[in-house]
Amino acid sequence: MKHLKKNSKRRTVIFDQVIDQYSFQEIVHLIYCALNNNQKLLLFALNIHILVELRKNKILKDQIEQNGVIYADGVPLLWLSALLSTPLKGRVSGTDLCDYILSHRLPTKKKIKVFFISGNETIFLLAQKKYPNTIVGGYVPPFFSSWNDELLKNIRTLILSSQANVILIGLGPLKQEEWLCQEFKDIPQLLVGMGVGSAIEILTGQKKRAPQFLQALGAEWLWRIGLEPRRLLRRYLRDGIEILSLFLRFR
Repeated sequence: MKHLKKNSKRRTVIFDQVIDQYSFQEIVHLIYCALNNNQKLLLFALNIHILVELRKNKILKDQIEQNGVIYADGVPLLWLSALLSTPLKGRVSGTDLCDYILSHRLPTKKKIKVFFISGNETIFLLAQKKYPNTIVGGYVPPFFSSWNDELLKNIRTLILSSQANVILIGLGPLKQEEWLCQEFKDIPQLLVGMGVGSAIEILTGQKKRAPQFLQALGAEWLWRIGLEPRRLLRRYLRDGIEILSLFLRFR
């Protein structure tokens, strides 16, 4: 099974992190090509938090850069790229991309059949109810700190029996990226793989999405802090300090 050929001319670098210059519609076209031409495509969302976390895991960072298309999902990343004189094309919303796939808005020859790995059974059931014609199977693993052989084998068996050609993983960084880099290439029927974080929580109404004007201002992070201050305030402060340190080092 061939992988969809990446365009090296599209690649740029923020600090030492590779990122691909694609618009939303161009990413949609890549998915369309992969499904229609029986080619494999891995998509990785990059935001400030994931950029910071990947610096702690060079092996995974290298695997992502070698195996997938990395798109900018977050306006603060666009601001940062402009400050570093490597401006990005624009934000690719992972939530909108996820909805595009699940709503089957791609004019593909093949039916889109999604296998969804979720960290929450309620989210999984709500997603099945909202997208019954697209989600053909899924799995909600018990809590785990790292992937193990038994868990990977169970998921592989379920995917094969589902006949899915797309996999969406909503386990949060970096567990979802680890699975995609480790397992996706060895399951021939899977053509498109993507980590979706909390996108399906938003699409099923379990998390409120920031109003459009806040999205346009790049202030979704403020909205999220308001919803989950205990979990996110410390994370965003830590990430901000790390980004400032990197900016002073690389500018």
